[in-house]
Amino acid sequence: MAIEFTPAKLKEFFEKVAAANTKAAEVEVSYLEGLYKSNGAVFADIADTAVASVEGFKSVKTFTEAFDGSVAYGDGLKAKLTGLYGDNTKATEALVAELKELYTVDSELVEEVKKAAEEAVATAKKTAEDAAASVKKASEEVVAKVQKAAEAFVPAVAA
Repeated sequence: MAIEFTPAKLKEFFEKVAAANTKAAEVEVSYLEGLYKSNGAVFADIADTAVASVEGFKSVKTFTEAFDGSVAYGDGLKAKLTGLYGDNTKATEALVAELKELYTVDSELVEEVKKAAEEAVATAKKTAEDAAASVKKASEEVVAKVQKAAEAFVPAVAA
């Protein structure tokens, strides 16, 4: 089912694009705010854990305790960073999906706009060709009249 291309449809198309751009900006800002908050919270927790780990080393009495504490700290750090990576990946995938939905173009309207543009170009080309033909015809008529007048003038001057 083809839609009818009208200036109102074109206006509607551009209004949809503007609304999508506005919504996309809001979505992107929300995404970045979420990243800053979640990343900040995780890194603050990592810093607190690091400080607690260093404080815990003060009471260590054996190498085994120190080693086990380091391994536990490393495992905890790895788990937090892996979780952060997973959360950031999910947030980014959600952002991409939402942006993709916002920027999905109405292909039927695009085809109508393309068709209307092609018709406008063809009409302009035909008009230009017709105007050129009219100018050429008028020019040829003027040249013929001037030539006829010149031919009539030359014998009159010679006599």
